[in-house]
Amino acid sequence: LDRQLESAAIGFINDSHSNYIKGDTLYISRIFKWFKEDFGNDILGYVRAHARGDLAKRIADAGDKLEVKYLDYDWSLNNV
Repeated sequence: LDRQLESAAIGFINDSHSNYIKGDTLYISRIFKWFKEDFGNDILGYVRAHARGDLAKRIADAGDKLEVKYLDYDWSLNNV
C-alpha cells in the first residue's frame, strides 16, 4: 500500500496539468495548502522529494528563488 501511495504521489506531482513551473513560480494544487500538515508543513520540500525529470531539474535550477502559488481547486470534479 505504501508503494502504491508513493507512486500515486509521484504521478500527481509530475502531472504538468496539475502542477507546473512558470518562470520562478511553482503552481501546485490548493490541496497542498489545505492539508499542509499532511506534507510535513514543507510543501516545497515534499514536491522536491517527489519531482522527477524536467520538473525536478527546473526546481533545482530555480534554487532558493522558487515561489509557490496555489492553483484554484476544480470543484466540478465532485459532480463526476
